[in-house]
Amino acid sequence: MAARSSAAVEVSFVGVYGSIKIRSEKKQRQLLELVKGLQRLGLLVLNLNVNTDEETTVYFLGIKIEDGCKMTSGNDVATAVYQILGSV
Repeated sequence: MAARSSAAVEVSFVGVYGSIKIRSEKKQRQLLELVKGLQRLGLLVLNLNVNTDEETTVYFLGIKIEDGCKMTSGNDVATAVYQILGSV
C-alpha cells in the first residue's frame, strides 16, 4: 500500500475540461508518473506549467476528460492524484 502524499491538490471542472493545481515536495520522476497515471485514468493532459524552488514543486495542468473516463467529480480526480503521488 502506498503512503499518503503530502501534496495539496485543487481540482476544478467546466464541462469536460478542467484544471489541476498540485503543490508537493520535489521528487524524481514525479511528473512522469503523474502524467502517466492521469492518462491511464482517461484524463488527457492538454497543457502543463511547472514551477519549482529548492524543496517544492507546483504543477498546473489543463485536462480534458476522455470518453469512457470513470471520473465523475473533482473529488474523484483529487483522490486519484493523491494515490498517484503517494506511489512515487
